[in-house]
Amino acid sequence: MRKDALEIVTEMMDYIEKHNDVALSKHRISQETGLRPETVGRYLRVIEEAQRGPKIIEVKTGNRVLYKAHGLLTMPGMGFQYAKQKYFPQPDESAELYAQLLKSGAFSPQNAVKIKQTKEVKQGMQFTHLKKTKDGRVYLTRLGKKIAEGTIELYPGLSD
Repeated sequence: MRKDALEIVTEMMDYIEKHNDVALSKHRISQETGLRPETVGRYLRVIEEAQRGPKIIEVKTGNRVLYKAHGLLTMPGMGFQYAKQKYFPQPDESAELYAQLLKSGAFSPQNAVKIKQTKEVKQGMQFTHLKKTKDGRVYLTRLGKKIAEGTIELYPGLSD
């Protein structure tokens, strides 16, 4: 039986909120909620996009109900700064790895680099952010490059 979008988002948000002390993979959310991984990924993107925008409030005027942007996130840059300080105060090993690969230009098999096979490298390959050449060198996939660019934007100090 198909679930409607609101039910899916609510179920995912409830699960993520209950486990807010740990980072959750799309696979784990899928297993625990019984939703397909593709569905989880699609709705995570929807949730992420909705959180980027302003908070929407209901304004009742007579018989009409209108909707308006409101709050901290309506101020330019404030939502980003708030989220960064609250959830990402320091870059982790993966962020540093992706930034290092981007700085070295490793986003094609021809420009792949030889690096130590850490758990972050293995995880990056599992999530298809990284690929390995036949000779063991590593490079960012197109998705990995986008993530690395976002990482540099979030932590400008990593580009030095």
